[in-house]
Amino acid sequence: MRFLRENIFLIGTAAACVAIGALLALSYFSASGKLDAAIRERERLSKTLDDFAGRKGANEAMISWAKRRVERVERDGQRVRRECVNWNRRNYSVLKLDVTDSSGVRRRIDAFPIDEQQYEELSLRYFFTQQYQEELKRLLAETNPTSTPTQMEIGAQVAQWQKYLEAGGGAEEGRELYTGGAKRGAAGDAQARGKQTAVLNRAREGMIYADLAALDNIYPMPTKNATFADLWRAQVNLWVTQDLLSAINETNRQAFATLPEDERTVINAAVKRLTSLQIAENYIRPAAGDGPSASEIEEDEEYEESNFDMYMIPDAPEEMAERGEPLGGEPHPLTGRGSTGEYDVIRYELEVVISLSQLMAFERRVLAQNYHTILDVQWRSIHGPAVTGSGRRSGEKDDLFYYGTAPVVAVTLKGEVLFLTPWARGTWDEQAEEWSNEFPPLIPTQALRQQFGLGSSALRPEDKKRLEPLPERETAPPPPPAFGF
Repeated sequence: MRFLRENIFLIGTAAACVAIGALLALSYFSASGKLDAAIRERERLSKTLDDFAGRKGANEAMISWAKRRVERVERDGQRVRRECVNWNRRNYSVLKLDVTDSSGVRRRIDAFPIDEQQYEELSLRYFFTQQYQEELKRLLAETNPTSTPTQMEIGAQVAQWQKYLEAGGGAEEGRELYTGGAKRGAAGDAQARGKQTAVLNRAREGMIYADLAALDNIYPMPTKNATFADLWRAQVNLWVTQDLLSAINETNRQAFATLPEDERTVINAAVKRLTSLQIAENYIRPAAGDGPSASEIEEDEEYEESNFDMYMIPDAPEEMAERGEPLGGEPHPLTGRGSTGEYDVIRYELEVVISLSQLMAFERRVLAQNYHTILDVQWRSIHGPAVTGSGRRSGEKDDLFYYGTAPVVAVTLKGEVLFLTPWARGTWDEQAEEWSNEFPPLIPTQALRQQFGLGSSALRPEDKKRLEPLPERETAPPPPPAFGF
């Protein structure tokens, strides 16, 4: 022990040297192993490169297979694109105008593409607006609409009930009558029972509460003074209206599938009331934006807000087109879609009263019509504040509607639909250097200029050619006649 105490320093130094030596040896062997692995990897890569260098060339069969695969993918893509364009064409037919020419021959003319000379000679502006109104009525009639009872109808029922009650009747009658969902007993007076009967009779006469006032009716009366841009707007309006009314019809038909004919009424319908439909006047501007942004609009003190600000800019279209500014609102955050060289985007807002259990089914029907996207759905109990909208007639009361006993909600649905440009704006044949006979440009030049201005990124090269030079005959319609047609 004495030896250890006297030589502790030397012993510690020796132990430290042994430990350090062991660590250095371990580090050497570890580094040597990594170095060997790295050398082997590089030798493998070198051998692989030598093998490639020694070959005659790439595998011709593999290259040929890959080339055919790319070509097949391109053909499939073109076929899908062509089918998409044909889908638009099949589902959206232009108005057909039945006119009699100067020789007395009855003719059926496509409203688009526009033949200016033909429009002037045959007064087709008038026939278009007249046919537009007839088409709206036809679409509405397909929904089998009904309306609320008139005061005259209510008065007639009240008089009948008054006579009946004065004669001692009315012990059980009227027990199952409802007014706006509120049940009344047999003790009600003639006024209440007459009103209930009139409301029920009207609910049983159709499948949905709807009328022309609920639609976005551009031409309530025929006119000769419409511009070509206005006529195109009316055509687009018809296409969107057609889609949404078709979705309503299909949803109701599904709800009526197992019911007898006499029970296919508002009371058992899925969509019970069309309150209003608003369709934007202008396409949504390109996503990149080549006009005032949303923030710039908010900072503009002269910009007046409205309930439809997200759809359009309230400047005069002609003035904006002259400045080269695009029309339409900003792309919606959900889709980020604005009009492009591939498609144009139009927005709409629909208000309906619908059975709560059928809301999802109705949304699916809307999406299935064409290239629709639902951007927002808001709903509330029908017993809340009165439904408002363009479809609500002045003085109309909610207690004149009867929706049955199932829970219903008032729904506001906002959406957008795409119109593919190879169909709507036409397809340019590069080889023939002319417009395709299959897909001529439907949209008039005036409407194209009004929607996009002169420098929009949504314009294709062939669209820009249509806008220059500026046509003179499209700038104004002919002067109105003194009287009538």
